[in-house]
Amino acid sequence: MLEDISPKNSWRITIFAFIVFFSVLMAGFLPDVGREMNQREEFSYPDNPVWQASDRAEEKMPEESWLVFQIVMGNSVESEDHNVLVPQVFREATDRHDSLMADNETSQYFDVKFNWLVQRDTTSGIWGMPETVRDIMDATYDPSTGSMIRGSPIALPPVYFAGPEMTTLNVSQAMLGSYMLDGSWYPDPNGTSPNIVYSGIAYTGPNFDAATDSDLTYVLNALFNIRSDDGSYPYRNMISPDLCVLKAEECVLPRDKDGYPIGMFAEEGEQWKAKGLMLVGEANATRLYADYPRQRGDHEHYEYWEQKVDQHYQAPLESDEDVSFYSYLAFGLELDDQVNSTLPLVGISFVLMVCLLSFYFRDLGDVLVSGLSLGLLMVCMFANSKWLGFPDTQLSAMLPILMLALGVDFVIHSLTRWRRLALSDASYSIDTQEASINGAWETVVTLFPALGVATLTTVVAFGTATLSEIPDLYEWGILGPLGIIEAYFIMGVFAPVLRSYFPPDEDSDIVDEDSILYRIGQILSVEKLSTLMEDRSIPMLIVFLLLTLILSPIILGNPESTFDVTEYADNDSKFIQTVLVGQNTFTEQGEPGYYVVEGENLGRYEVIMEIDAVETQLSDGNISAPWLGSLPYIIRTQVTLAQTFEGSGYVPSVIDPVSGIPLSEADIHHVLEDVYHNGTRNLDGTFHISHSEARETYLLENGKLTMVRVWFQVLRPDDMYGAMKDQKKDLDAAVVDINQMDGVSAQVAGLSYERYVYVLEITDSFQESLVVAIVLAFFIVLVALRDIKLSIITIMPVVAITIWLRGGMVLTDTSINLVTVQISSLAIGLGVDYAIHMVQRIREARAENPHASQEQWMSEALDETGNNVAMSAFTDFVGFMVLTLSIMPLFVTFGMIMAIMITLSFVAAVIMLPALLYQFGDLEGNRPPSMPSSVPEPEKPIRKVKKIIKRRNPNPN
Repeated sequence: MLEDISPKNSWRITIFAFIVFFSVLMAGFLPDVGREMNQREEFSYPDNPVWQASDRAEEKMPEESWLVFQIVMGNSVESEDHNVLVPQVFREATDRHDSLMADNETSQYFDVKFNWLVQRDTTSGIWGMPETVRDIMDATYDPSTGSMIRGSPIALPPVYFAGPEMTTLNVSQAMLGSYMLDGSWYPDPNGTSPNIVYSGIAYTGPNFDAATDSDLTYVLNALFNIRSDDGSYPYRNMISPDLCVLKAEECVLPRDKDGYPIGMFAEEGEQWKAKGLMLVGEANATRLYADYPRQRGDHEHYEYWEQKVDQHYQAPLESDEDVSFYSYLAFGLELDDQVNSTLPLVGISFVLMVCLLSFYFRDLGDVLVSGLSLGLLMVCMFANSKWLGFPDTQLSAMLPILMLALGVDFVIHSLTRWRRLALSDASYSIDTQEASINGAWETVVTLFPALGVATLTTVVAFGTATLSEIPDLYEWGILGPLGIIEAYFIMGVFAPVLRSYFPPDEDSDIVDEDSILYRIGQILSVEKLSTLMEDRSIPMLIVFLLLTLILSPIILGNPESTFDVTEYADNDSKFIQTVLVGQNTFTEQGEPGYYVVEGENLGRYEVIMEIDAVETQLSDGNISAPWLGSLPYIIRTQVTLAQTFEGSGYVPSVIDPVSGIPLSEADIHHVLEDVYHNGTRNLDGTFHISHSEARETYLLENGKLTMVRVWFQVLRPDDMYGAMKDQKKDLDAAVVDINQMDGVSAQVAGLSYERYVYVLEITDSFQESLVVAIVLAFFIVLVALRDIKLSIITIMPVVAITIWLRGGMVLTDTSINLVTVQISSLAIGLGVDYAIHMVQRIREARAENPHASQEQWMSEALDETGNNVAMSAFTDFVGFMVLTLSIMPLFVTFGMIMAIMITLSFVAAVIMLPALLYQFGDLEGNRPPSMPSSVPEPEKPIRKVKKIIKRRNPNPN
């Protein structure tokens, strides 16, 4: 039945089918048709135990507040001589604070709550040392009663009431934190009379706006020497670890010879110096997320609020110090802007590719059809995401340009083959359109072995990404193969069929041999490489072998994996500069991580003591984070508070005198219930935890303690295979005993180790995808070629490419990340694409003229397919190199790697592969017997003869 359809009707049916296909696919852009986009977290790994533990902790112990930071640091990584602890910087910081708080639309999410820095209830807006100093300097109190009228109680003069006598403490005692700070009543140490302590700093100088350097030094002397009961200096935590006292030419750190912190004062003519200070705000998470949802989408999520906060701080400072404000706010929006700024480069790549195709085809119809088909292919890639509901990511944004590369390759082969077949069709002299359409269908049929196998192997190579549990890679493994299949049908079927409606002119491919374009084409033609095979193939193969061995993992090892944020965003952006300058300024701080301890009943004495033992090990390893809260410390603090002040909480019946922990499970539960309702604080006022913050630390449900966060400090989280790898071993070892307890488990969690396991999975994907892709590609080639020797020869250059690229990564210190992890699939997919075209064309040449020599077969294959591959490679190279102009390192890396890979694939396909075939392909073996002399040779197509004649005499009479 199909045989009865005329060529023109078959053309109409085919085009109609494609119109329906495109219509259905484009319908995905309609809001009521395509799937709702999955707004998952970027760079996530939700199936990993670390991520799952973090998610459980965040779900059951959600944060009371969303922390927002502003950091005052040097204007660059190289900035060293600046000092943030000067009045001018402090005043500018407080001015920004006042500006933010005056913006009611933005500041409404800050609450009034207890602030340990000033020992009173203040706004939870962005606060740090500048605001603390102002609160102290501007404080007023009633000297007759000793009560505070305005400002911080810490600014009250240091007095000590003991019975009828009043003793004024000397300033050094107050500075060293020898006495309590909260101004509450305490029993007399001798048990004879009540006493009250106001351990203030006795500041009597001018107010904040008029304060001098010496006034600031006086206040900082007091604050930086206040100690908590664990021996730490809490006010120093807001300052970079290089905090020191500038004495003459030397800046002396307040530490002893062993590196432990000690008390230290700046004397007359001296001052405190630091490279950075931290300002921290706490927005009410419930109210903030009600108006600015945490989930990204079409609505305004919370990063839009962060942008509003940032606007109050980002203006340049007028200080003489070389410092600026930095923040980590609104990174997602910043990243979106960077990606959007890069997308026009994809358009430029598209235009350049079309321009280069016009140079190659030299036919307006070919160029228009190629451009239309490539454009449709790119739109189809975006439509696929809409139908599947996949979010827009940096990785998915690179797929359209990758599909352009495959599309260019396919369309060059298909339109070149169509023109040749249409001109040589027997019906061309009778009905040119029928011959043109016949040529299109014959193109589809004859190219299917090459394009079909290339498509299938590339689909398999890209599909190996679905083996990864990382959503970004998994989605790549779905979208990539879909795009590749669409590339085949659009460029390998739709393009030649659409183009066939307008028959080629028999003179359109005639080129004047005296023209510049023809001469350039002859110079660049790879057809002449066939003459090198006989004499140079062995030396070339030896060179390739040595190169492969040198770059192999046996010699160089494997590339390393890191999670370097500078690889994912513009290095000049606010966020990246915050990271870079912050690492240089706060080198010893790291960032917090935590264990999630879970069980049906953790409120037993032995479990609490085991948690305490874990925290002791963390402290011995210098990675504890006591300022973030500790369950044993919270229990001890509340027990002490309840024992000291009547009515401040439940007093346990039996307390272990050594540990300070109640022995009864019921007592422990009552203590934790008290903190759940009222919070707690230690007696010297340096530690306070609100009832909401307590709910972030431990979980009480159904009368049982079921979940606890145990905080620790992650050192250098950017060093995935250095400090973090070693630290992970120590962290796992520290919870061996607790994990052996019946019904109790402890799992490392937190942002730092989420990134760590993310990188490990990328590394595993890198290794796994390589092996799987090569094995599957080989079997597909074997099925298609039905010749094991030929299949091995075909796949060998592809394997060589992957080794060269891996070795190049090691030599250039390129790490494995979301882009470079795809090297295996990209190299195999595109490498097989080029290789299979060459092998199939050589086989065709052998079948068409079985009695010719290997050199003749290769010459014919290189003349048509080799030049097509060369043009495709050059076009793709230019297109990908455009991406190196991007401000996004991920796009730059992608463009560079793809350009290098295209070049290597070309070299492997037109030099290495023919050399292997010439030496080991046995192409001349098993050839059919020579034809009898009575049988004439197959005659050359008339069109080809006419073409040769017209080339020699383009204007015959």
